[in-house]
Amino acid sequence: MHVRVAPILAIVLAVLLGALLVPGPPEVGAAPGEIQGDVPAAGGAAAVVWGGGDAEALAAAAAELGCDLRSVWTFLAGRPVGFLVGAPSFVNATFLTVFPSSEMPASTIAILRCEAVAAAPRPSATPSATNTPAPAPATWAPPTSLQQPTVAERDAAIPAYARSSWDHWVDADGDCQDARQEVLIAESRIVVSFETSALCRVLAGEWLDQYTGQVLADPGDLDVDHLVPLQNAHLSGGWAWSSSQRRDYANDLTDPDHLIAVTAAANRSKGARGPEEWRPPLAAYWCRYAVDWIEIKDRWLLSVTSAEWSSLLIMLATCPSGAPAVVPSISPTPTPTVSATPTSTPATSCDPSYPDVCIPPAPPDLDCGDISHRNFRVVGSDPHRFDGDNDGVGCES
Repeated sequence: MHVRVAPILAIVLAVLLGALLVPGPPEVGAAPGEIQGDVPAAGGAAAVVWGGGDAEALAAAAAELGCDLRSVWTFLAGRPVGFLVGAPSFVNATFLTVFPSSEMPASTIAILRCEAVAAAPRPSATPSATNTPAPAPATWAPPTSLQQPTVAERDAAIPAYARSSWDHWVDADGDCQDARQEVLIAESRIVVSFETSALCRVLAGEWLDQYTGQVLADPGDLDVDHLVPLQNAHLSGGWAWSSSQRRDYANDLTDPDHLIAVTAAANRSKGARGPEEWRPPLAAYWCRYAVDWIEIKDRWLLSVTSAEWSSLLIMLATCPSGAPAVVPSISPTPTPTVSATPTSTPATSCDPSYPDVCIPPAPPDLDCGDISHRNFRVVGSDPHRFDGDNDGVGCES
């Protein structure tokens, strides 16, 4: 994409005065795939001429200049048509719907809103992180106090973690953008471009990896990380959740710190480890990481181990104004644990579908109101139908 600067005051006046004053396409020699016009270095509005070509290329070319599309003129039989006004997302979506992957007319006029600082270039075929790490955002400030999650050691009898039980990257609102794409769109520091006019998958943007401080332009270099990993959530109490609760946790977009875009290398280095075993390489992010970790655990009623809590306190001590005050856990009661198998009852009187508790086989048919056990493992045929949602946990409280 090439950019040439030339005065086009006549075009600006024509757009402002309306269709009657524009007898036809502007007499400006913008070549196909070329934007021609004045783009103010200090930011603000700009009227430019697009030499014709793919609609997505126009959107990408504007973004490359650090600009958003605000309105568009095209020409049909020498007359201006298709004047669109709205927020950048509206113009992009509408314009790409009108001209999906097709050649737009030559001499299309686009009104742009440009930032004072130009956006980073779109990624090449093999994009990589910038060499100079960007500083951590300066707008965030830690809270004055934090609620301590329940401190409890993990029960060795907790059912094994299975990632397939945590249905993630769902499209909850049915707009074709799954949870991963929603995070990429929300966290990009510039307006993203998409792979196709369907606007389902992100092609390019600009993301700051909070773990390392690197800035990236290609979503293929990014993982969307559960700040508190799914396996850690499972071991901290999530094992007893229903399938819908696990799905909600795995795709939570209500908290902007629950899912974050980071480099694939950093995310895979972290894995499922807690702060007692792994901390972000960028120490300037430790304060926010610890705050977010604690708030997620508290909001989802997940426990922390003593080693995990000690590490979080160390990270909180790095907060610029000192560690937030910690409100002790209200109840010392740990998260639900798996009951041990009773030894006083002969094994022959216990149904094997419920290996961690002793429940007589049918008949008679029992329901949850007939027994005292809660949140126990269910395997096999489940003759009493205690596991109504088939998530492997019976009589969930």
